[in-house]
Amino acid sequence: ELKDSLKKIVSRLLDGVRNKESADVIISIREYIEKNYDDSLNVADLARKYGLNVSYLSTLFKERTGINITSYIEGIRMEKAMNLLRETNWKVTEVAFHVGYSNSGYFSRVFKKYTGVTPGEYGEMEKKRRKTPGISLEERGGKTV
Repeated sequence: ELKDSLKKIVSRLLDGVRNKESADVIISIREYIEKNYDDSLNVADLARKYGLNVSYLSTLFKERTGINITSYIEGIRMEKAMNLLRETNWKVTEVAFHVGYSNSGYFSRVFKKYTGVTPGEYGEMEKKRRKTPGISLEERGGKTV
């Protein structure tokens, strides 16, 4: 009985340590993604960098954040792209490159899926909005994010 009780205590302690370690790894990975979103990031490279199995990293990230890691990377990139389209006069190809996409056509498809409008349309709407404040993205036909 004492032996079983000790095993349970040790098991709980180890589970707590593992949970803390996995939480720390996810925090570290999220910070890395936020700093390096403009690089060609993928799950395999992140898993290798952090010494994890790809499948384990994918599962752990989803469990801890509620979103899969690819969608997280995509979301960071889309938010950065929206900022660039709002704040610069860059062409779509320049924005795509600066947020980690080498193919501007693919970037445009992802952007439209994310926002409901193309990057060009978004940039135009933002320019018009600056001239006429108070018009929301929804009112202009796009999705809110």
